[in-house]
Amino acid sequence: MHLHLNSDTRILLGLSLLWFAMSVPASSQAPSGSAPAAAQKSMSLDVAVTDKATGKPATGLAQGDFTLLDNGQPVKFSSFQATDSGESAVAFLIFDAVNVSVNEVANERIAVSKYLRLNGGKLPVPISILVFTNKGVTDQIPASADGNDLATKVDQLTGSFPTITDDAGESGTQERYDVSVNAFMNMVRAAKAIPGKKALIWLGHGWPMLEDLNPQMVLKVEQHVFQSLVEASNQMREEHLTVCTAELGSQDETTFRYQNYVKGVKVAKKTNYSNLTVKVLAVNGGGQVLGPDNNLGAQIDKCLPDTTNFYTLSFDAPHAAGADEYHELKVQVGKPGLTARTSAVYYAQP
Repeated sequence: MHLHLNSDTRILLGLSLLWFAMSVPASSQAPSGSAPAAAQKSMSLDVAVTDKATGKPATGLAQGDFTLLDNGQPVKFSSFQATDSGESAVAFLIFDAVNVSVNEVANERIAVSKYLRLNGGKLPVPISILVFTNKGVTDQIPASADGNDLATKVDQLTGSFPTITDDAGESGTQERYDVSVNAFMNMVRAAKAIPGKKALIWLGHGWPMLEDLNPQMVLKVEQHVFQSLVEASNQMREEHLTVCTAELGSQDETTFRYQNYVKGVKVAKKTNYSNLTVKVLAVNGGGQVLGPDNNLGAQIDKCLPDTTNFYTLSFDAPHAAGADEYHELKVQVGKPGLTARTSAVYYAQP
């Protein structure tokens, strides 16, 4: 039997599966790296190109304007496509009540509601609102391009959300990391059920980097973290999911600490907890890290073009000599004043 679903129904179906996946405990998910991924003959990359001066998407580029390097070697494209609309796209806006304070979430709600009502409430792509707590996804507003309706529902997200406080000490910090990574990985897995281009806009600074934990707490975790990193990197690219972080507040000594961990990880023994944090995943997946500042709406507005204006480059991936073979990617644009963002790494399978 074949089901023919319109775009709205497919999005709602995908969102239902997404909510379910994020609510399922990690123990019931198939373990990361439990079986090798199928060999890939063709690989696609979504590339966002922006004007360095204005930050606006660069349109009208042709295949000859791009050069792709795989481990430093030029790659021949098997196909090229330019996208300049939000058709078959959806964005997920997630309030993170696990890693930010109740007051911060309240301020985010006000800022998001204000943004959704701009331009008469007309949004470039449907947006779904999710709330992440230590109990999973406790509230969900289905995807809609009607910003006024979404804003009204965001205003109704009142009350305190269950969270893990700093009073729990190092164990609480570890728990916030674990539940956050689990929710993120489940979201990436659920992206398979949702058609088209997807953007995940994570509000706040994200989960702890675990830089200052007792060393005894971080022993014997490299392989687990590495396999999660491999899965996240490959599936974000395969499922056309771009991650963007948006944050209220001001800069401090921790603002750019994530940059110490954006260099690709080649083998498990070089893995650190911090390689699997949301800002690092965003950068390595071709997304953006925005803020902190006092204009959350403007940050969100910079994330959405990744779903409406981008180029898709396809190429034949080389055969891998072994499992999780590391490949570094770099896209160059042959026109001045432009910058390109895409997946920085992929892990090839034999």
